[in-house]
Amino acid sequence: MEFGFTIAAYAVAAVLFILSLGGLSGQESAKRAVWYGIAGMAIAVLATMIGPGQGLWWLSIVLIAIGAGVGYQLATRVQMTQMPELVAIMHSLVGLAAVFVGFNADIELGRVAAAFTEAGLTFPRPEEVTAAGAAFARDFTGFAAIVAKKTGVEVNILRVELMLGIWIGAVTFTGSVIAYGKLAGKVDTAAKQLPGGHLLNAGAALASLVLGMGLPVTAAYIVLGTLSAPALNELISQAHLIDLIAAGELPNQARAIFMLAAPDQVAALSQPMSEAQAAVLLAKVPPDFSSQLYEQALSPEVLTTALLSAHMIIFWLSQDSNVTPPVCLTAFAAAAIAKTPPMATGFTAWRIAKGMYIIPLLFAYTPLLSGDWGVALEIAFFGSIGLYGLASAYEGYGEAPVPLALRPVLVAAGVGSLWPLGIHWHALAAATVIGLTVLTVVLERRRGRPRT
Repeated sequence: MEFGFTIAAYAVAAVLFILSLGGLSGQESAKRAVWYGIAGMAIAVLATMIGPGQGLWWLSIVLIAIGAGVGYQLATRVQMTQMPELVAIMHSLVGLAAVFVGFNADIELGRVAAAFTEAGLTFPRPEEVTAAGAAFARDFTGFAAIVAKKTGVEVNILRVELMLGIWIGAVTFTGSVIAYGKLAGKVDTAAKQLPGGHLLNAGAALASLVLGMGLPVTAAYIVLGTLSAPALNELISQAHLIDLIAAGELPNQARAIFMLAAPDQVAALSQPMSEAQAAVLLAKVPPDFSSQLYEQALSPEVLTTALLSAHMIIFWLSQDSNVTPPVCLTAFAAAAIAKTPPMATGFTAWRIAKGMYIIPLLFAYTPLLSGDWGVALEIAFFGSIGLYGLASAYEGYGEAPVPLALRPVLVAAGVGSLWPLGIHWHALAAATVIGLTVLTVVLERRRGRPRT
């Protein structure tokens, strides 16, 4: 019953919050909207204090009184022009509260687990509850009493929720503090480039990929897009710019930027050079001029393709969360249909799906997304053959069993079909994959065993 009351109260509070946000968009309805917000927050706080996990009322009342006092003082002193920065700093407290709640819940989870272990009882709660376990769980109060009744699946879900809550809260807190500093004029808004920036970007991409492993596809794409898309876009654009400098084909308007940033290097731009020399030359351009240099040197089509490639890379990588344990919804659905162990199916799907990591390389290092249909079809054709060759070598089976001696050749031919080389090399590599596949079929038939 108490759960039903709490859920109903939260639903009413959510409706009032929505009405409050909608009313704040107009001056005539703003006053009524403020009262909607006050009523919604009062209902939510009351439901929290008398609902499941209740306790520490006096401490809660003292903290609410302190928060109300601080809020009243700020509301009566802050000017209307300072409202954005007030909202930013207040919003940072929401993120900080989420971090504290997450850590507190994790501490309580550990305390309950330790208490059950000391008592010689199983935790999390097994499906078949023993009388001793039920009696021991009743000794806890507050949030610990709820945790003590959870099963293994519920505890794992709680841990995932805590991880996400702490992470999102920390991002909200730090981002809101920076936003407040910029709005208040206490933080310089100019872009900064840290030493070893590309290494940091690569680390951020790897970290975001790992974080995406525990998220559904949409959430994984958001995480990867936030952390990695700008870095990948810059790296792809930089590669195009280095090619232009190395070929001595930098447009005149872009050379003018070099005259301002590195005047002693302008003469070197008129002649071809190695890509390493071009990269050294580009590194001498200050970060403040980088965005202008890209816009002047690269065409809008190239810049658009670089941005599209960056997002296609992270979108493709985010699909890996479909088949990557512990949250692999597609693999779990397949396991339910096939009546196989879900986690084992997830790990098998993760192993088989590693070919997905090859497609992003095509986005990054080939003109697959350049808009030229002929080039795109050529890359797709040879890329498909290359993927087939690599998969056959990896699994040891294509159209027939692949002998161990032929697998290294298949790997080399598969890589050759995918590598950004000329069409003649691609044709040779693809012909090798097809020839070896036919050879394995012939060898299998000579052995007299039918294909399965």
